[in-house]
Amino acid sequence: MGLPPLREPGGSRSRVFDGGRDAVGGGRAELSFGDPQGQIQPRRERTRGDAVTVGGEDAEMAAVTTWATANLHLPITVADLARQGLQSTRTLHRNFRHRFGLSPQAWLTEQRLRAACGLLEGDDITIDEVARRTGLGTATNLRAHFRRAFATTPTAYRRAFTP
Repeated sequence: MGLPPLREPGGSRSRVFDGGRDAVGGGRAELSFGDPQGQIQPRRERTRGDAVTVGGEDAEMAAVTTWATANLHLPITVADLARQGLQSTRTLHRNFRHRFGLSPQAWLTEQRLRAACGLLEGDDITIDEVARRTGLGTATNLRAHFRRAFATTPTAYRRAFTP
């Protein structure tokens, strides 16, 4: 007579212990988290500064992405993003790959380039200032990222949007 399958809150896989080896998906002895009937327990509310989330990776990812886009001018690391999401860097990588199809660093660079495009299209500020405001540092770095992403320069991009 075995115990009900192990189901972690919010998870869809069972973790099974077979002869002392940890395996996923098969084996003899199974353990269950939750109440004695094996029901999945809802995740508790967690606070993140003034933002409150109720379970679910969408709410956690929304808090991370909102914070990151509001602070693009800062030197943001993957560890900073993970701290905002109250998760490990490995979990953050998995969540970003699942939701956006990109690594956190690639997503952050994409957001910085989008912000740079917006500044180049609308404001009449220097390329150095655009780079500083978007967290890309210098005009040289902005040009390198622009060339890689759009096959053009920030100046040529700006010219295309000047009436």
